[in-house]
Amino acid sequence: MKYFFITIATLLLGTSKCNPQEKNNASQDLMGVFFKGLQKSDKIILHPQSIAIPVETIFTESLFESYTHPVHGVNAAKIKDLMILLDYKYLKKQKTDIKTWDIQKYNNSVQGYEKKQRNYKTFYAVAQPIYSEDEQFAFVYFKKYCGVDCGSVNLWIYKKINEKWILYEQLPISIS
Repeated sequence: MKYFFITIATLLLGTSKCNPQEKNNASQDLMGVFFKGLQKSDKIILHPQSIAIPVETIFTESLFESYTHPVHGVNAAKIKDLMILLDYKYLKKQKTDIKTWDIQKYNNSVQGYEKKQRNYKTFYAVAQPIYSEDEQFAFVYFKKYCGVDCGSVNLWIYKKINEKWILYEQLPISIS
């Protein structure tokens, strides 16, 4: 009877796909892929603190729906396919804490931003990733600052294929 109860409880409550350490390692791997994808020059200048992702405005059906029509650089068919799989309530529940990035983990391709150095042409502020419930998709929200009245906000969507994160699609949220 005891095992029956445990089995039923596990089925009803579900089990986590990975423990916090495994999720931290997966996030570390994903962010390594993300930074590699950003890199256009020798180094990426990264704001040392992660930023908060506005989950209430980003993870809405209407935002994703706006990319199912032709938008330059966005594959509308992929977004339509993704919309079928997404649980927006689950995504909105994930709040990311502000943390300090461990820049040394990214093979010298990332350099920390320091306010006293004003000679940066471009730097990034990045949120911690948000994962779909099945952990097959990850969303990385980031801001790019490139000068006065110059910048963008983007959401990069990654898909896990054969245990590796592959860039699935990019959504431009705003551009100035």
